Amino acid sequence: LVVFSVNAHERGAYQRLFATSAVRKTYEAIAPTIALPAQPVRVRLARAAQFMQAAVEDGEPNTETEMRIKSTFGADSLYELKPHTGARHQLRAVMA
Repeated sequence: LVVFSVNAHERGAYQRLFATSAVRKTYEAIAPTIALPAQPVRVRLARAAQFMQAAVEDGEPNTETEMRIKSTFGADSLYELKPHTGARHQLRAVMA
């Protein structure tokens, strides 16, 4: 589900729902099956020079993501991802 606000004067109220955690985002991803790390996953992400890239680096974590495997089929699994923070490319970096 993707929600857009077309009225600029309503956009602030809509954005506050996410800022105050009144709305939670849940994502699904299909990827090779791995042993899940401790939950929630906390890592430090650094922006890369390329827009579509981010890298995990040493240091104080600045992202947090809950992960669980919903189902497994062959060598792959369906993951459920719930980010507690909204860092750019957070889910892509955690899954990588």
